[in-house]
Amino acid sequence: MTVDPHSAPTSSPPAWPTAAALAVVAVLTFAACFVQPARGQGRDTVAGRLGAAAVVCNGSLDLAGVDWVRDAAAKHQTPYFATAGADGAIVSIFGRGPALLGAVALQGLAPGQTVTDRDLRYAVRWSAAAAVALSAVLLALALLAFTSPTAAAGLALAASVSFAGSPSLGQGLWQQTACLPFLIATLPCLAWSRRFHWLLLLVPALLGLALLQRPALGGLAFGLGLAWLMRVRAAPDPARIAVWAGALALLAGAPLVCANLADFGSPLPLGQFIRNQAWIDEPLSQRPTRFLTGMTGLLVSPARGILWYAPLVPAAVWLGWRSKLPWTRALSMGLVLHFCLAAVFHNWSGGIAFGPRLLAEAAWLAPFLVVAGGEPPPRRVRAWLGALALWTIAVGALGIWRYDPRAWDLRRLEVPGGVWDVADNPFTALVTQPRHHEPLVDAPRGPFRFCAPQPLGDLAAPRPLP
Repeated sequence: MTVDPHSAPTSSPPAWPTAAALAVVAVLTFAACFVQPARGQGRDTVAGRLGAAAVVCNGSLDLAGVDWVRDAAAKHQTPYFATAGADGAIVSIFGRGPALLGAVALQGLAPGQTVTDRDLRYAVRWSAAAAVALSAVLLALALLAFTSPTAAAGLALAASVSFAGSPSLGQGLWQQTACLPFLIATLPCLAWSRRFHWLLLLVPALLGLALLQRPALGGLAFGLGLAWLMRVRAAPDPARIAVWAGALALLAGAPLVCANLADFGSPLPLGQFIRNQAWIDEPLSQRPTRFLTGMTGLLVSPARGILWYAPLVPAAVWLGWRSKLPWTRALSMGLVLHFCLAAVFHNWSGGIAFGPRLLAEAAWLAPFLVVAGGEPPPRRVRAWLGALALWTIAVGALGIWRYDPRAWDLRRLEVPGGVWDVADNPFTALVTQPRHHEPLVDAPRGPFRFCAPQPLGDLAAPRPLP
């Protein structure tokens, strides 16, 4: 049953169907993350698991505790994912979020235990899967404000099992994995704010925590922030809500601001941007040709087109834009801005990943826009939306079962015109290329001694065996 979002729901959904729907979403999302082996996902995820080990072993995020990283830095060959911090430490260019998330999963490893990089990959995947499953439950909670438990569960799974969930963010400690729960938590706050006005107090803090981990969310944060302002204006005593929400946001964001200042000398984690600036003249290009190439590629290219991986997203943007509700139009505008920012980035393809990873968050907001636009769409449109959701799930399932960077990414991604190749694209490669049974290496294999004592008695992060 769809309800009018202009007013609070007259009653909560039935307790048992609601609990069952949330449990199904959590269990299926979490389980889907473990269907495939913990393959290497590319260098962007390496810093997270090494930083997690540094946190557990040293109580520090300094990657100098990892012998091979320290040795490479001494030879002026610092790995791509690391840089010299403002205080002289070696820090991840992706900020502290992934390392802190992964540290939870490494608590069970004993000091001195012999581990390999593959062991670390398997261990931190528990944290990644938990973050994705939590995000899926939060999305389902938001959808329950507008639709039935069955529909809410199905749409939440369309996001969590899509290319943007279990096949990618659930496999390793991407920067997006750590900030996704904070971003998605804003949706139930907005959805249920007509009934529980105090939820509006949390939105700026949650948005701030997401943005302070991933500045590339600026477009989405703008759209969500504008939607929040519109909801606040309709609430009782909007001035008080705005003041207290701002104070809570400052309090919640202060530790991350201090951490980013210590690591990068800026309030935002701009390590990746700074690193790209050293290599490339225009990491974010203002040239129209770059924008058109990136936007076209993100929309329709065989390798990274959102129309192939998650066609529910453009449909949701269209529905949100034509909605009669200003706050849903604001969310739709946020998604468009998110596309634009990804399009001007020099590496708009997102590097080694399953699908357009830079647009992963859009796949999570799309189900919310589908149902939050006021009156339900006509039956024929609902049938099309259902088909698009099933397509999105089917593509994600293909990635869960078959994705391996060696099938296409490592062969074709850097080849000129590779992302536009119709005959040899990620989908055909996943079906036709033989499966690899040996593990993919994206960092030194080891073995290592976990938290092995250094000669001076200090605890270290993973260290090669002598």
